[in-house]
Amino acid sequence: MASNDFSVEVYKSIIERSGQMVRYCFLMNGGAVVALLAFLGQVWGQRVDVEASRINTVVLWFVFGLVAGVVASIADYIALSRLYQEQEHGARRGVNEWFAWVSLLLVALSLVLFGVGAVLSAEILVEGATWDASGWQP
Repeated sequence: MASNDFSVEVYKSIIERSGQMVRYCFLMNGGAVVALLAFLGQVWGQRVDVEASRINTVVLWFVFGLVAGVVASIADYIALSRLYQEQEHGARRGVNEWFAWVSLLLVALSLVLFGVGAVLSAEILVEGATWDASGWQP
């Protein structure tokens, strides 16, 4: 009986951790989009010259990171649903593992997309404007 309790706790922990990973993807990429839009509002209010097409490209990297997070969430849900089906109803084994790997790879992709977007954002900040006590300056 103790072995069964251990298995249940491990499954609960895995479910919790997978949900946290997907939430981190949403938080990082979504927060980056919001921060970038706030930056744009500040920059355009100061009339600092920043190339809009470059900002658009950076936002797209973060949006693709969000999309990867959404698809990872769906794959995670399917993996857990299939795991339940396998345990309770004897459904075909192994399908849940495939979806779990897809979810994990999409989370990793989301993190990579965030990293690319962050590097490109930093380049735009360094080239586009500087900050001093009076605000953004060209």
